[in-house]
Amino acid sequence: PIPVINRGFGGSTLPEAVYYFNRIVRPYNPSAIVLYEGDNDLTADFLTHEVVLSAFKLFVRMTEKYLPHTHIYFISIKPSPAREKFLDKMLITNMLIEEYCNAERNLHYIDITKQMFNSYGEIRRDIFLIDGLHMNRKGYEIWAKTIKNALLSNNP
Repeated sequence: PIPVINRGFGGSTLPEAVYYFNRIVRPYNPSAIVLYEGDNDLTADFLTHEVVLSAFKLFVRMTEKYLPHTHIYFISIKPSPAREKFLDKMLITNMLIEEYCNAERNLHYIDITKQMFNSYGEIRRDIFLIDGLHMNRKGYEIWAKTIKNALLSNNP
């Protein structure tokens, strides 16, 4: 029930989302932005939690300046079998971004991590393709339901 314009591009990081903001976000004047970044940031040593958070804050400031009525929904960085060694970095980065979102009026944090762990606290492998990084249909169904619920409950 929500019109969507997909502006994602493979391999992107939060600093790149900031860099391309005027090309991939601003011209569309969206009422809401659903942002998923951070997964690729985790693998770069120079993109620390603080750098990722700073890039997100810059993305938010640009949105506030050019699209002042737009809500931003940040999807938490997902755990994946292929990037399990970055799990601590993911959890800390998610926590910092969630805290920032909770303190701001037009920001919403969508936590998709809970559904991505099994009852033993292990990353679910049944929702990923063979590469252990990209999700399969079952994984995207979980995301779609969680994101849709978040958008509809916070209808901007």
